[in-house]
Amino acid sequence: MNRIYHSIFSEALGSWIAVPEHARARGKKTASTVLLPAILGLCCSGEALAGAFDGGTIGPALTCNTPIAYGSGAIAGDGAGAAVCGNNADPIAIGANAAAAANFDTAIGTGATAGERGKNDQANTAIGSYAKATGGGVALGVKASASGTGSVVLGNGSSDDGVNNVVSVGSSKNQRKIVNVDAGTQATDAVNVGQLNSLSMSTSASLSTANSSIGVLTSSLSSTGSSLATLSTSTLNSLSTANSSIGVLTSSLSSTGSSLTALSTSTSNSLSTANSSIGVLTSSLSSTGSSLAALSTSTFNSLSTANSSIGVLTSSLSSTDSSLAVLSTSTATGMFSLSTGIRDTKDLILSLSLSTTNAINDAQTRYHSVNDNGTPQDNHDGSGATGIHSLAVGVKAKAAGTSSVAVGDGSNAQSDGAVAIGQNASASGGQAVSLGSGNTASGNGAVAIGDPNVATGTGAVAIGADSTATGTGALALGNANQATQDYTIALGNQAVASAIGAQAYGSGANATATDALAFGTNAQANVANSIAMGANSTTGNAVAVPTITIGNASYAVAGIAPVGVFSVGAAGLERQITNVAAGRVSGTSTDAINGSQLNATNQALNSLSTSLASNMSSLSTSLGDTKSDVSSLSTGLSSANNNFDSLSTTTSAGLDSLSTGLGTTNSNVASLSTGVANINNTLNSLSTIINNTTVVNANGIAADMNGTTNDKPTVTAGSNSVALGANSNDGGRSNVVSVGSADQQRQIVNVADGTEATDAVNVRQLTAATETANRYTDQRLDSMQEGVNHLARTAYSGIAIAGALAGMPQVDPGKVASASVGFGNYGGYTAVAIGGSVRIAQNTVVKLGLGTVNGSRLMVNGGLGHSW
Repeated sequence: MNRIYHSIFSEALGSWIAVPEHARARGKKTASTVLLPAILGLCCSGEALAGAFDGGTIGPALTCNTPIAYGSGAIAGDGAGAAVCGNNADPIAIGANAAAAANFDTAIGTGATAGERGKNDQANTAIGSYAKATGGGVALGVKASASGTGSVVLGNGSSDDGVNNVVSVGSSKNQRKIVNVDAGTQATDAVNVGQLNSLSMSTSASLSTANSSIGVLTSSLSSTGSSLATLSTSTLNSLSTANSSIGVLTSSLSSTGSSLTALSTSTSNSLSTANSSIGVLTSSLSSTGSSLAALSTSTFNSLSTANSSIGVLTSSLSSTDSSLAVLSTSTATGMFSLSTGIRDTKDLILSLSLSTTNAINDAQTRYHSVNDNGTPQDNHDGSGATGIHSLAVGVKAKAAGTSSVAVGDGSNAQSDGAVAIGQNASASGGQAVSLGSGNTASGNGAVAIGDPNVATGTGAVAIGADSTATGTGALALGNANQATQDYTIALGNQAVASAIGAQAYGSGANATATDALAFGTNAQANVANSIAMGANSTTGNAVAVPTITIGNASYAVAGIAPVGVFSVGAAGLERQITNVAAGRVSGTSTDAINGSQLNATNQALNSLSTSLASNMSSLSTSLGDTKSDVSSLSTGLSSANNNFDSLSTTTSAGLDSLSTGLGTTNSNVASLSTGVANINNTLNSLSTIINNTTVVNANGIAADMNGTTNDKPTVTAGSNSVALGANSNDGGRSNVVSVGSADQQRQIVNVADGTEATDAVNVRQLTAATETANRYTDQRLDSMQEGVNHLARTAYSGIAIAGALAGMPQVDPGKVASASVGFGNYGGYTAVAIGGSVRIAQNTVVKLGLGTVNGSRLMVNGGLGHSW
């Protein structure tokens, strides 16, 4: 017969028992549901979000070895002298109000509790809302309770009732079957109903065969002739003794029925041995000849165990002496009694089979199913859980770490306190958590949730699909996100944060430089310490500006060593920054300036320009008057020169006539000539003075009171310009007034305030205008800075509200509606969200939420989900 067994949990006995491999639970196959999806549903909510939410607590002073507190009110550890964590090592608490009290404790789910706070209660695992595990136990399922030392409790509402070292799949009031149990093969394996049914049928068949054989023996002996008269008296006495013994046997077998209820597998082994012995007896009797006259007491011993082959004995006895008639009658009567007793025993065995089957059927656990497709694989014999207090459920599941949990086909929890749930899920880091098909959590305290994600950094978290978090403290949330360096965050769809401290938020966002931030769809932050804000925004290199130049003057500025840039667009994709408050305007201010501040500066400059133009106009008028006077002087001198020319001509002609007429008065004329010569010298001196004082060119004047050939002022011919002062020139420019040169400048002093648009302005007017412009610029910059601050406050509040809304769980499977509260914090702004979800159909959920920061900013979200 098949001697393969497997183990099942007996609700009646409260322990695991061995049953045949073919044993089956009562009820239809469709009455069972699968445990694994329920476990996964308990561990992962639709709105799960990695990170430490507002209210979640990880112990102070960094005294824990990578503790995890994940969810509103979650607590990881409470060591002596510490607010939450203290000296405990590696507790994990995930879910609202989840609590992991001591070393290697793991609590996953809302209100889940692993261990007792204030006690050295270690290596407990509680998975499921309000699940509780103490004493090194494991509780899987909503409100599952494992209070006995080293016990394992599986299923919603299951309890071990405080019994130590047991596995419970129900409670004293609500039992479950364990279905799809393979046949046990080892002494401590569970057996199934098929194995017990096989045992029952084998026992029944063996007894039926024995009964049939003895019946044949009875008939043969009854028909024995009287030819056995010569049979020795000893034979008769022996058979009589045998008859009496068989009678006693009959009575004993009749009273055995009530005791056969506890018949075990040993019955089958004993009957098998008896059957073999009867087979040997058959061979011995088949060779028996007609020499039965010497039949001795041994015949009785052989006949007592004869089988159906004893029919051969009938032929041999048919030739015996007829004197055995009395013996025949006596033996027939005894054998008939034996036959009747055995028939009664058969009925009792059949009754045993039915009662045993019913008892085993009643002892089956329910709602647990593992299907290996008919091919035994790893963990088939329950060898997958090799770590102390570990749990391995599923084909090829392996739990090697102390208090580790592996649930699902090929799941692997290698390290102490690790949790791997899902097909091929792997948790190899200390206290790592891997939930979902193909997920890998290999860093200490790493968390990977979804399908399939990789979290290999210490404390790394990867949630969603195909996301990777490989750096210490890295976070990848969404689809195909990559957080590949320490302290990085990638959130959205295909977001990449590939430098230390980089953060990328949005679809296709890339932060590839140290501490860079890319916020928005396809935003690219590739400069260290820089920010790309908005869709398609890019960052460029920071450029230091130590001074600025206005006109020919340079001015020092503040903020001359920028560490990064803040970009809100890209080349050809610029954006306005609106609602910017006025920035502070001072020599040390680095605030942003808004448009109104620049407008005030423009107004002040316009006023300055008008005043300067008015003063320049007055200066131009004054210079025009000066030009007219100089021109009149030139004309006067020109007329005087002409008069002198006429005087010279007249004087010369007159002197000629006078010389002729007064030839006799030569001495007098000589005296006159000397006088005229003196007059000529005087005119030459006058001409020299005029020449040195004024140089006249066409449409231009250059003047200097003491000018010489080397330092006299010059003007360009036809320029209509004026050059005043030694070495002054107009520089080749037209319509200008110059008081110096390109290499030598002069001040124009004592200049009155300009009043007309073209007037020159003095320093007093310029200083006043500059001060006005500075005040206006300061106001505008202050306003712009306030706008930037307001924008930052709004953005931080929005992100915090979004986090709070995302943190609200939705209605549990099998429930109709739920109300929830979420919390979020970003940039120092804390948000709270309230909402609820309603299951309007079996696979359809509607969810609404309202979030706020201090009641000043509100955000509303909603969603409709359908699953199949």
